[in-house]
Amino acid sequence: MKFENEYQEQKHFLAQLLQVEAMEFTEAMELLSLTMEKGTSYLWSCLLNLNCGDTLFTIREKQSGEYVDDVNIVMKAPEKFHIVVEHEWEEGELEMSSQYNWVSDPNNQQSVDDNQVYKGVVRHDFFRVVGDEELGMQVREQLIHFAEWLGVHLMKQEFDVFKSRIIENGSCTGSQFQEDYQALDKKMGGFETFSVNRVGDVYSPEGGEQNVDDEMRVPKGFGRDQRRGSVCIHLRSLLTPNGVPFFNTELHLNVIKDTDQLLKIVSYKFVEV
Repeated sequence: MKFENEYQEQKHFLAQLLQVEAMEFTEAMELLSLTMEKGTSYLWSCLLNLNCGDTLFTIREKQSGEYVDDVNIVMKAPEKFHIVVEHEWEEGELEMSSQYNWVSDPNNQQSVDDNQVYKGVVRHDFFRVVGDEELGMQVREQLIHFAEWLGVHLMKQEFDVFKSRIIENGSCTGSQFQEDYQALDKKMGGFETFSVNRVGDVYSPEGGEQNVDDEMRVPKGFGRDQRRGSVCIHLRSLLTPNGVPFFNTELHLNVIKDTDQLLKIVSYKFVEV
């Protein structure tokens, strides 16, 4: 099977490995031929990245079953080794999940007994409110829900929704957005899920028109008081067996409220991370 890039290739490799649970290392090299073209060190680093905190699979010597973690040993005689899926990979997934910013709230905790507690969590995250703070918090919620609604339609590739929610200007058009998204979706082997990652700046309906550093710009013909803020959606293209993402692409959106009272996109940017 031919792939255009190593992202597509690695996604296919991991799906195949999880299906068969044990694979000759030579077969893995064949499945990862594009990755191999960048050298054995790159191949090894990609395997480490896919290995869910070094717990999803191991490379073992066929006869002895001994675990090997030295690329030089394996590459001297790859036919002597195979890749074996481990069945206790939860630890690695839990470690990968720690990339998110939710932390325990010490002021919101209620113990029930020695083995049970109700705990509150807070997100250790920051965003800037320009203008009235209380209204700004409400705008933040609007931006999150707007991004969630857009994300659902993105997963279905329903681009007519986006075309009706994009303010056409020199750097932002509905057709260009569709083209950019579909090119990235193909490159990454297909986006599977999304999440609204964070809100950046929020511009309140009251006082949000004031000048600030690094502020959002609006297209000609729109007022500064129409700005509402920026929000980031994570697009995920490769997941662990329990849904922890390996590859993320960020979609950054700048949003205004149009004269029809609908939130609309005035600029966007895709960032591969």
